[in-house]
Amino acid sequence: MRSIVRTDEFERELLLIEPDVARSDEFLEGVEWLLSRDPVAGLQLNNRVWSLDTSEFALIEPLTVYYTFDDKRVWLLAIRRPIERPED
Repeated sequence: MRSIVRTDEFERELLLIEPDVARSDEFLEGVEWLLSRDPVAGLQLNNRVWSLDTSEFALIEPLTVYYTFDDKRVWLLAIRRPIERPED
């Protein structure tokens, strides 16, 4: 199991999205649990950065978590609201 590191950028973005720390911590428990055990659960964007769409299990709102990992750690790099695409 890998340890989780929340970068300063990630923490800042999370606070802007969800100022209620208790709710955001509850949400992140699920994200961190999954990524610490299975970091390839997300979508690989390039050779170092992955993304995880939380729409299926988000407690606050659907978000996208960007991260990278090695054999020992997962670094949470950023968290964003998904880009809404216009319907055809």
